[in-house]
Amino acid sequence: MFSLKRWMTLWIICSAYFALGQEMQEGRLMRFPDIYKDKIAFMYGGDLWLASSNGGVARQITSHAGRELFPKFSPDGKWIAFTAQYDGNFKFALYGLDSKWLIENKGVQPEIVIENRPDLVVKGQDPQLEKAMEMVMKEIQANPKKLPPRPPDLPAYPEGPGM
Repeated sequence: MFSLKRWMTLWIICSAYFALGQEMQEGRLMRFPDIYKDKIAFMYGGDLWLASSNGGVARQITSHAGRELFPKFSPDGKWIAFTAQYDGNFKFALYGLDSKWLIENKGVQPEIVIENRPDLVVKGQDPQLEKAMEMVMKEIQANPKKLPPRPPDLPAYPEGPGM
C-alpha cells in the first residue's frame, strides 16, 4: 500500500507536470516557404507571413480564422498566390505586396449553382463542369462568332515530315 508520503509526492509531481504543460505554448512550425529575391513568404500558425532574407521582423499578412497554405510569389514578385481554406473549402487567393487583394475565388457571372452529389463524383461526373459547359454551349449557339478565313498559303491540316 501507498503511504501518505508517497501519495503526496505523486500528487505534487502530477500537479507540477500539468501546471507546466498549461504554461507552455503550442509549438508551431514555419511551413511552405517561397523565396523571391530578398523576400520570404511562409505559413506559420495557419496564417501567411512575409519576411526579409536579410533578417528583421516578419510581417503577418493574413489573420483569418481559416488556414492559408502553399504561398508562391508571382514571377515579377509583386503578388503572392496561395491556397486558403475558409469554411471547409479550399480557395485560390492572390495578395499584392502593396496590401491589395486581387482575387479570392470569384468566378464569372452568372454564378453556377449546382447540387453537390458525391455519388456523381464517384462515377467520374462533375455536375458543376457539365452545367458550365451547358451554359457556354447555349451562349455559343445564341451568339455565334464567324471565324476568320484560313490564310491561302496554309494547308487545311498540318502536313510534312514532322507530322
